[in-house]
This record gives sequence, structure tokens and C-alpha cells, in this order.
Amino acid sequence: DKRSLRVPKRPVINTPVVSINIHDNEELVKRTLDKPITVQFRLLETEERSKPICVFWNHSILVRGIGGWSAKGCEVVFRNKTHISCQCHHMTSFAVLMDISRRENGEILPLKTITYACVSVSLGAIFLTFLFLACLRTLRSNQHSIRKNLMVALFFSQL
Repeated sequence: DKRSLRVPKRPVINTPVVSINIHDNEELVKRTLDKPITVQFRLLETEERSKPICVFWNHSILVRGIGGWSAKGCEVVFRNKTHISCQCHHMTSFAVLMDISRRENGEILPLKTITYACVSVSLGAIFLTFLFLACLRTLRSNQHSIRKNLMVALFFSQL
């Protein structure tokens, strides 16, 4: 169901599939619930899984004629490293769909690499500037001392 579900790039079902039905006098209740039910799942895999989506099996979706996963009427209400709680306004078969990825919100790894590289280059340049200023013994003045102190302050602020 593309309208109600933003499917991760590499989706997997990361919980057991749980089916819930209510019977009233031997008759299956198929209406929308007044109050949502909360279903808590224990994650099957906790490493390299991100972007959880509470889903249910919707038999009216015509994907290969058998239905498909939909998130309409379900939402994540609690999450920690090992469990996820979902609230849904109907009853059917539920699960949690997750992405096989370490990154929770986009491509963080390249940004981290670029940041560390730039900070390292900056620290190196500041350190070389300090060494250059320290080696110039002919410039003994207040401005020269101020510049050296500024380089030390910049160096430690970058750490």
C-alpha cells in the first residue's frame, strides 16, 4: 500500500507475525475499534536494523492476488533497543517492518568521514601556524604573543 506505507529500501520483517481476533458470541468482530490496541513486539534482530514501521496484513491489497503489508491505522508508540510497541485501530495480523541498515536517518557514515577529515586538516594547519609563529624569534611583540595564544585557543576549541 504505497499511499500509507513508506517502504524502506531493504525491508525485512523483524518480529514474529501476531494475529489478533475478537469473537462476540462465536462471531468474528470485523469493525474498527473505538480505542486502539497496543501490541508489544520483541525484535528478532537488533543489530543493523532501523526505521521501524508497524504494519498489518491487508487482504484487500492486490499484490500478486494475496494482499500486502500496510501501515494505515498503525503507529509506533514506543521503541527501545529490543522492543517496539505499536498501536492499531483494527485487528488482523501484525508485524514490524524494518530496514536492513545501521543508519537511522539517511547517510550518516560519509558525513562523519568528511567531518573528521576536515577537522584533522584544520587542526594540522592551526598546529603548523603555531609552530611557525613560535619559530619566529625576531617578532617579539604583543601582537605576536596574541596570535600564538589565538592559535592555541583555536586548536583546543577544535578538539
